[in-house]
Amino acid sequence: MSVICSRARAEHIPVIGTMVTGCISAMEARDIFQWDSLYPTVDDFTSDYEDGVLYTVHSDGEIAGCLCINEYQCPEYAEGDWKGTSFMVVHRLLVAPQFQGMGIGRQAMLFAEKMTRNNGKASIRLDAFTLNPMAVRLYQRLGYLQRGCVRFRKGMFHLFEKQV
Repeated sequence: MSVICSRARAEHIPVIGTMVTGCISAMEARDIFQWDSLYPTVDDFTSDYEDGVLYTVHSDGEIAGCLCINEYQCPEYAEGDWKGTSFMVVHRLLVAPQFQGMGIGRQAMLFAEKMTRNNGKASIRLDAFTLNPMAVRLYQRLGYLQRGCVRFRKGMFHLFEKQV
């Protein structure tokens, strides 16, 4: 299986919208109520695309997932016990249900880490819903350390950081 990450193109947005709907359904089937019709929306991904910070993950030529990588952190991140002073932040990582369990999320995060290093940043930050064990496990296995916990609209989220 060949996995390639690249900057998203405008024609990817409808595909990403379909993937979000599939991810919401797959998570709800596992009693994970992290995302809904309010977040994330196609408008969120469109804004990411317009800002040049949306990346797609392709597996054997097919879009398998996406993520946003930028320097923006939510105000709630101020509660974190961060170690790095220069950083990038991952938002809205998703893997289409039919590609889950195939290492796509891992490859996307390795890409994000490489991008962070290439941009001269020392660490990468993100948050993960405490009730999404697959996401939490992914970040822990990749060496991310918990730097606190914050409450967003859907509940508690771990703050994670990794020095790159």
